[in-house]
Amino acid sequence: MKTARSAVAVVAAVPLPQGSRVSMAHDSVKDYRAALFTDENIVAGSLQVNYEFDKIGDPTSTKVEYRTREWFDPDYVQVPPDRDDFDSVNLFGCTSRDVAEQQAHLTNNRRRLRRKTVSFETELDGALVFHGQRIGVAHSTPRWGHSAQVVERHGLELYLSVAVDWSIPNITMLIRDTEGRPHQIRGITQGKTPKHVLLPADPLFSIPTIDGGYEGAIVAFGELNREVTDWIVLAMEPSGESRIKISAAEYRPDVYVNAMPHQLIDTTVNP
Repeated sequence: MKTARSAVAVVAAVPLPQGSRVSMAHDSVKDYRAALFTDENIVAGSLQVNYEFDKIGDPTSTKVEYRTREWFDPDYVQVPPDRDDFDSVNLFGCTSRDVAEQQAHLTNNRRRLRRKTVSFETELDGALVFHGQRIGVAHSTPRWGHSAQVVERHGLELYLSVAVDWSIPNITMLIRDTEGRPHQIRGITQGKTPKHVLLPADPLFSIPTIDGGYEGAIVAFGELNREVTDWIVLAMEPSGESRIKISAAEYRPDVYVNAMPHQLIDTTVNP
């Protein structure tokens, strides 16, 4: 696995074992969320948020080793240059100075910008996500949006388990479909009570409800583009019976400034 990790590092990816197959998790801009986690499916009391601060002696630069195309001799590029406190990266198989420089920018950006991490426990919903995917998290404790479940549906009207705060400006909603994918719904309006939501149009996907004998579809609502916080999955591990612990780092598109061109579009390989 160490050899496989070195082989795909040049394209900012890591190997992703899936039973008898090996896929890749590519570190790039993610255009969509793969899953949604809220108070409704996060185990109570399990959410932890951490922030990494600079420490004395931490590197402020990255020095990448690559190979020259002519003789395959080792060469180096450092960003920013001429600093003694650098992090060393050996980019196996790379013969391009430009790619090595982009890798240096990426390493610096990860260290500088991905300071916030989150971890929480969920039930088998956690089996729906993979390393490197973007997920949305809404939780009342750190005031990351609000969440509820769909109790009833009558045409375009949803009745929720929790009242919506209709004083929120530019309010919008995320609804999780039966496969766990969240969909953003804009233009929602209040129905006959604060718990009733009128959809602007048919969402064209199934919305399970509690009164239908299912687990109600999970929804998150808040100000436009602030309904949830976005994270990149770092690890999933069993945590007790029928529970999975998910660890994730803050998703920030500015991590990919000066990175490789293929990182600026979503090139996720779905296992």
